Amino acid sequence: MSQFAEIPATSRPMVAWPTSSTAFAGVIGFPIRHSLSPLLQNAAFAAMGLDWSYMAFEVPPGSLDRAVAGAAALGFRGLSVTTPHKDAAARLATRRSRQVRRLGAANTLIFGAGTILAESCDGAGLLDDLREGVGFDPAGKRCGVIGAGGAARAAVLALAEAGAHEIVIVNRTVAAAWRSVALAPNVVRVGRPDDLRRMDLVIQATPVAMASGGLVGATPAGRAKRAEPAVLTERAEPAEPAVPTEPAEPAGPAKRAGPAKRAEPAERAEPAERAGPAKRAERAEPAEPAEPAQLMGPAGLAKVGSGAEDSAIIAGVDPSWFGAGQLIVDLVYDPPLTPFLLEARRQGAAVRSGLGMLVYQAARQIRLWTGEEPPLSVMWAVVGGAGSPATARGTSTKPTKSTSIEPIGGLRCVLKGE
Repeated sequence: MSQFAEIPATSRPMVAWPTSSTAFAGVIGFPIRHSLSPLLQNAAFAAMGLDWSYMAFEVPPGSLDRAVAGAAALGFRGLSVTTPHKDAAARLATRRSRQVRRLGAANTLIFGAGTILAESCDGAGLLDDLREGVGFDPAGKRCGVIGAGGAARAAVLALAEAGAHEIVIVNRTVAAAWRSVALAPNVVRVGRPDDLRRMDLVIQATPVAMASGGLVGATPAGRAKRAEPAVLTERAEPAEPAVPTEPAEPAGPAKRAGPAKRAEPAERAEPAERAGPAKRAERAEPAEPAEPAQLMGPAGLAKVGSGAEDSAIIAGVDPSWFGAGQLIVDLVYDPPLTPFLLEARRQGAAVRSGLGMLVYQAARQIRLWTGEEPPLSVMWAVVGGAGSPATARGTSTKPTKSTSIEPIGGLRCVLKGE
């Protein structure tokens, strides 16, 4: 709900913004209402003194072409793209960067005169955070990646180009992991869960922590029903972004529905009621495999599964295996410490959430759209500053006192520093 929605119409401030000259950008995905990107990007634009406005748009699967055409027709300057549209966005673009051509996915669209350029900032944002946020250089290191979706592929390619000595992919479906191996076959291989025990860096790139906790607005019952399919989406990750193949994802849950139907003679009415929600969950599932750098659920997602121990194990990888001298990254940014990270930290490993990747990839998008340098200190401050380079390295990158920003139109934004 908007902050103005609860204010009586007669008491609302008169704001002459946005104007007819305001530049527009936004993020598109499904679901998207919980995204931190509007807060992050608008704070940056305001601090830069730019007459820009950034909004979130919920675009269901199969509607991306119309959404992008509408944005282009309305004169949008750019779009951030998240699940389930990254592969489709790459196909829709009239021009593609080298990274996008290799990944087959894009998280950024840049609108020009009759052109749409597709770019991918996820991998570069991850490297920025590893280097600037925690002082970790992947060059010569042994790295593991859990998952095989769009975010995982971006991480694999970024680590390979950064000079990683070895990259091991662990995924529930081996076939899905080969798409990542093809990005850099000399250093990337498919491995078993216990191959990650002694890695220098392990990146958890599945949406398990987010999807298991449900989506914004979902009831507790709805979240419980989604818990199992959320894990199953990991098996079908390669098909996740591709719109034509998304309906195949729910195959696992559909088979499990069989026993419920066989039970009909004993309890006809009740199974019929259960069948409806099960089918609805299957239809909605293609939107659930969120790219962790952009889509995270509410803070309460730490309580997932039947217990912390069960929810911490992902694709057979047990975070209790890790310890001192290892860096464990979960691309989920809310909750800041997923069960996977909590367990790894208990064992002595250094841990990092996906918030830094979100901030740094957003900064790269702003550079692409505006040609100007974004204020990273403001961007960190507006998302709470947790995990910023100041936290990791002891140097201040955030305002030392409250900073007032006057965006176009007189809306006053106060960013509180620590």
